[in-house]
Amino acid sequence: MNILLDCMSSNIDWFSSLTLIATLITALATLWTVREVKKQRETSYHPELYLGNQAVFFYGHKWEDKFLPFSYSTEEIKDGDDSSWSNSITIDLYNLGFAVSKAVEYKWDFDINEAIEQIHSTNRAKYFNVNYQKGLEISVPSIKYQQFHMVGNQLRKGNINYILPSSIEKIPAKIIVPSCYIDLYIIFLMNALGYYEEKKDDVQQRNIDLDNFPPLILTLTYKDLHGKTHSKKFKLQFSFSTITSPENLTNDRREYGQQLIVSSEIDITL
Repeated sequence: MNILLDCMSSNIDWFSSLTLIATLITALATLWTVREVKKQRETSYHPELYLGNQAVFFYGHKWEDKFLPFSYSTEEIKDGDDSSWSNSITIDLYNLGFAVSKAVEYKWDFDINEAIEQIHSTNRAKYFNVNYQKGLEISVPSIKYQQFHMVGNQLRKGNINYILPSSIEKIPAKIIVPSCYIDLYIIFLMNALGYYEEKKDDVQQRNIDLDNFPPLILTLTYKDLHGKTHSKKFKLQFSFSTITSPENLTNDRREYGQQLIVSSEIDITL
């Protein structure tokens, strides 16, 4: 009788162990499934920030007896129309994902020393002077023109509280492009094309590669709804489309100079 009871007790312990193991395996399988579903949700339901291309129109403004190409707009401005006039350029920032992006931080950067070196290497007319010490100073000594950029202020971090998905909000967020970079590029382009030289020749004969000018880098950092941080870097470079000498003007105020397209592409995803 005792032997029978011992056998029954052993069978019960054995079945209990099997039940416990089966329960543990089921629990682990359920946990794995939940984690996979969560991972798939986070992968498909997350913000995806991207930049749009931007056309930039430059204009010549008269200073003394010369026209300087330091006025620009994102829209083509007709004579007598001042409604779209602006000396700041913005670029559109879209959220192509399916979730809101929160606590968006952006930071501009470019190799300013290389940009100035490219300007000096093409400055055959010696028309523009560019100096970078405590700030960026651009001058035209022959007509006593001078402007000053606080580069650190233009390149410091900026913040956007949130950006809704484009499927919800059609109007993109806008980020101001540093004017110091735009002004340096237009000086480089004017030098490369010889617009302020007394004797002009074909830019192709100069062996000047307009792509040598350093790109502008935009770093974005943002959070999704789960608090996970995402980072991206975008490289922006000008690609000039059409161009007219800023001195070929029909009035004393402005005329369309050159149109430049800012092409943006993802450089690195951190």
